Amino acid sequence: MSLRYFTTFPRWPWAVGGLLSLLGLATSSQAQTTTLYNAAGNSLYQNGDIYNTGTVQNAGTYVPATGTLLVVGGNFLNSGTISASPAAATVKLLESVATTDHTLTLGGQALPNLVLDVPAGTTMGSNGAISGTLSLLNGHLLTSPATTTDYVLTLGAAATLVGETDAHYVKGRVAQARNLSGSSAVDFGNMGFTLNPGGNSFPLTVERRAGLTRAGVSFGVNPLVTTNQGIDRVWALSSTTPTASAATMTLSWLSADDHGLTFSGANAQVWRSDNGGSTWVKQGAVQNGTSRTVSVDITSLNALYTVSTTAAPLPVELLLFTAIKKAGDGLLSWKTASEKNSAYFEVQASADGRTWQKLGQVTAAGNSSTQQSYQYLDRTIARYGVPVVYYRLRQVDLDGTAQFSPLVTLNPDALAWQVTAYPNPYETDLTAQLLTSEAGPVTLTVLDAAGRVVLRREQAATPGRQIVALDEARTLATGTYTLLVRQNAHTGTVRIVRR
Repeated sequence: MSLRYFTTFPRWPWAVGGLLSLLGLATSSQAQTTTLYNAAGNSLYQNGDIYNTGTVQNAGTYVPATGTLLVVGGNFLNSGTISASPAAATVKLLESVATTDHTLTLGGQALPNLVLDVPAGTTMGSNGAISGTLSLLNGHLLTSPATTTDYVLTLGAAATLVGETDAHYVKGRVAQARNLSGSSAVDFGNMGFTLNPGGNSFPLTVERRAGLTRAGVSFGVNPLVTTNQGIDRVWALSSTTPTASAATMTLSWLSADDHGLTFSGANAQVWRSDNGGSTWVKQGAVQNGTSRTVSVDITSLNALYTVSTTAAPLPVELLLFTAIKKAGDGLLSWKTASEKNSAYFEVQASADGRTWQKLGQVTAAGNSSTQQSYQYLDRTIARYGVPVVYYRLRQVDLDGTAQFSPLVTLNPDALAWQVTAYPNPYETDLTAQLLTSEAGPVTLTVLDAAGRVVLRREQAATPGRQIVALDEARTLATGTYTLLVRQNAHTGTVRIVRR
């Protein structure tokens, strides 16, 4: 049955001409003063303007061809289908009461255009998409009302945000996927991210997470000095194709997302995290952030990026500390993001994790604002005679003060190549971990239950522990998959489950 609309009062399916005759309206303007309900199996065609005071609820098929569906004082709730063709119409939510918020539920479907004029804000009740323009006139659009309902608003490749200000912008997760090529900057939906691919060609998905004041989600934190935090805006990049050379990234944010930081003069620093926000490294030089816009060259297309000030640096000094088996020895590797008055590292080992012995020491860089790498070889680890050997670093400063690193362990009988995945089962984020004693490219492939490739990633690897955030795994349906990892002559598989 194809209808203009099917109402809840008196809940009779009206023919188009008869309904308009009763309302005394021309076909270009249709009025409705109660819940506009389109039942399952019915079609709601919008060929012109529709004015509705109350909620619009679609359980059937909504065909937004032309005009504006004006929803006054109510919600837009979709549990059915929104037709993509033809689709040029606009849904507008309007509220005159400053304390009344609204709900937008798209049910994973895409609206062509959306206008929000709701001073108290609009909250998403599901994932959804916009294929044209999202215009924000009043109030925020909150996509993530709680940690357990973390929805994503997806912008189509040609879609854009209009009207974002401190008073009304998308709070939460908004994403867009684009195919990039050439040497011109591409604006991702006007969501504070542009990228000049620098002559390269690759697909790129960018998810902006903003305004949630959630550590590890919308802002970065220094794990050792938790009061050091970044702006309340993080951009998560993911791509299936590595870039051959540097691309120029420009990040912009609102003062509402300063997160207590003051940007004045040359004190803005871009940071990159390759492990989901656990640790951060500097990306580019310090620059002027007064205009809340910064640019930097990047080569990593699978990472998180954010900004802080030089007064609130994000990285920990010790970025990485690993122990792997190399022949009959234990190879210890560690990296620092920065050092200040550092004298040396004392390497210690233990057979039980309580009684420690000094193995040797490695001279430190002293003062450094760039990443430093170190190694130490513990020969013939079998001499400990235990199934697990414990290691730690005692980092000593020039003034004699010292601090200990976290512990790492090594199984003397373990293989020198191992792959794991966590959390497993997972719900949103999935991380792969490779333990290797070799350098060489790594290929990570996810296969579905039928053996079809659903995700593939290639990247370089060096000896040590490699952490790879598989952001694309969020798009997989619930079920069981196989993670296949290859490096040189090594192959490893892990069964993973998406809940």
